[in-house]
Amino acid sequence: MLRFAAPSLLAIALHATAAAQESTAPPFDLGPRTWVVTDAPGDGTVWARGSAYKARFGADAAELIPAFGTRASENRALLLAAPQLFVGGLRVELDERATPVLGAPVPATGPTQRQRVAYERGALVERWDLEAAGIEHSFVLERPLGRGAILLRVPLRGELAFAGRNAAPGAGLRFEARAADGALLGGLDYSDAITLDRRGARLEHASTLVADPDGSAWLELRVPAEFADAACYPLVIDPLVTIFGVDQGSNVDAQHPDVAYDATNNAWLVAWHEPTSFADNDVFARRFALDGTLLEEVGVAIDNQNAQYPSVANNNAANQFLIAWFRNGAVFDENLARTRNAGSTAQGATFPVASDFTLGSPVVGGDPSPSGSGYLLAYRNNGIQQNQLVVMPISTAGVLGAPVSLDGSLAGGGVFGYAITKSAGPHGRYGVAWTHHNCPPSSVCPPILRAAVFFASGQLIGNAINTGFPNDSDVPAIAGDGETFVLLAERQIGAGNRDIAGALVRVVADAPQIVATTSSLTAVETPSTVARDQLGVRLTAQGNRFTYSYLEETSAGSGVHAVHVATMLVTNSLQNAKFVESHVLMHANGVDHRDLALASTSDGGDGLGRVCGAWTRDDFSDKDVDAYLYDPLKSGGVAFAQTGCGGAFPFGSEPILATSPQAALGAEFGVQVGGSGGTALILVGSVATVPIPLCAAGCALGVFPIVNQLAVAATTFVLPTDVALLGKSVAVQGVRLVPTGTGGQCGAPDWPISFRTTDTAIATFQ
Repeated sequence: MLRFAAPSLLAIALHATAAAQESTAPPFDLGPRTWVVTDAPGDGTVWARGSAYKARFGADAAELIPAFGTRASENRALLLAAPQLFVGGLRVELDERATPVLGAPVPATGPTQRQRVAYERGALVERWDLEAAGIEHSFVLERPLGRGAILLRVPLRGELAFAGRNAAPGAGLRFEARAADGALLGGLDYSDAITLDRRGARLEHASTLVADPDGSAWLELRVPAEFADAACYPLVIDPLVTIFGVDQGSNVDAQHPDVAYDATNNAWLVAWHEPTSFADNDVFARRFALDGTLLEEVGVAIDNQNAQYPSVANNNAANQFLIAWFRNGAVFDENLARTRNAGSTAQGATFPVASDFTLGSPVVGGDPSPSGSGYLLAYRNNGIQQNQLVVMPISTAGVLGAPVSLDGSLAGGGVFGYAITKSAGPHGRYGVAWTHHNCPPSSVCPPILRAAVFFASGQLIGNAINTGFPNDSDVPAIAGDGETFVLLAERQIGAGNRDIAGALVRVVADAPQIVATTSSLTAVETPSTVARDQLGVRLTAQGNRFTYSYLEETSAGSGVHAVHVATMLVTNSLQNAKFVESHVLMHANGVDHRDLALASTSDGGDGLGRVCGAWTRDDFSDKDVDAYLYDPLKSGGVAFAQTGCGGAFPFGSEPILATSPQAALGAEFGVQVGGSGGTALILVGSVATVPIPLCAAGCALGVFPIVNQLAVAATTFVLPTDVALLGKSVAVQGVRLVPTGTGGQCGAPDWPISFRTTDTAIATFQ
């Protein structure tokens, strides 16, 4: 392995000029839901979520729940039980315990615009056609069941109160909910019906509500005998359900996102939770292409169990994501998880991870390598275990491994915030960081940032370590390649000022060790802005290139934060980190931002690519999830100039020069000369202004002047971390002396020895 020194490279790059950087893409809003999301969890029920409603379809009833958001303390639903059918005054027996069947989505790929849930009830088929804005409820009679009027009675119950008929023509019956102070929250309209036969005959008739003194109630849909007896079957009776709300746009508060990337499908997965009511949240996940184009959305946890705070990781070998989340129960808290196919909408069954009196939400790390075996998950147990951090492996089949517990405290302190690396990296080790209080709440003591390293199997490596400095962050950040890790957290610096501090940890002799710390990375990155608070830092690693994102006050003391990002090259010190870019503003629009999440296309690996950040945009009356795409590489890479002896450009017939696709500072850059014959040479130097012809065969020299000549067929250069090299270029070319095989070559009488040249690689440092 050959290591260049920075002065040599600066001398080589004489003819280069710095390239302009266009590293950021505009933030993209996940946007409103203009489609329907469904889930069939395997227990016989079907759940659905539109833009303003949630619905459950079970054997007992269909439950329609307007999404009032946190303005409602709990869900307010209308339940419609199995219909009763009468023809000519005689009751027709139906299957009242039929299981709902979820049909194929329309369209088959992309966001679902329409999906049907059907109950096969014998002589009658009950259908619910789901769309984003509302639901079409229909009843199908395939054949006549006798003469006379047709009456459908649908028993009702629930928390939505009947408010009379809607004044709009055909709008039918109104059911509504009000807050404790009497303010209208919203509700739903169950429209009048339209009955159609096969020939297109059409009848509009009213939906009516019938109530008994005992409080029972039902909908009635009546088709008169003269229409029913003359109809050409099948006959469809078809009302609509429309959801209405007050201030509907602010009802759904999407928040607390997490993000991961799958290399096989070049896709991001962004997961978040949003409320139907204050006491009921659901978890959703959208898959995006590498460039941020929406692919589809799935419901991860749509139920009535208050699912929150999702964490997501990728296992590339299994072509899957793992999504874990917290569920707040009446007695016990639970942490749950399920897998998601990385290339489709297919999901595995939900499985339990932990259950106790009080739990912290889970965080999960994956393995994007082609041979990754599973995941590592961490959570805080606040119950009997007294605020311990629990870490355990999970297989791609959802099998839990043996847990390891760290840093509990019977005195009432213990673990608070915690984080895990997104990947085990090429070295197969995860890093875990957490905030530890070692005194009871009644005492005053600074929280300590601690760390541990685990094998992918879940085995603790050595012991947990202290970073050596206190911090004030509830949730730290950690990233690394499995051997070297960077830990970041916010820290109080002086009166009323928070900066980002950090530690560098390296695994030496199978034990983690502190290499270096910095009390203020903010001062290293942005010495002119240290007076503003910087909070909520998140971190990703690609080789020795660490990108971190944080929230910075738009002005001192404003409490409104904008999203920033920075990329640094780290070797043996954070205090001497080299910033490729610093203090890059990603998003600011006058409202607050929080809950940052970060992932890259090669988390923990040696590859370099895009970074995706996601966060909650909070304008106090409405919360939404936004995201950005960021390229931590300066413009550049590897291009080829035609200097080979004959053959088709970009690669001549022989020999061929192969290189790494990127020329990233601090990373390895491989070069290999193909072909056959005598000695191979690798030439390194400046980029020739114009390729220099060498003979009539078309061979040319693309490296001039030549600074270094290596008599090898392949080598690897370790590029330095000098940011002064960004945008500069170096030329690399291969030569075969006394070559064999066919193809043009130089030789006598112009040259004393025969040879062939390759095309020239022009590597622009990134």
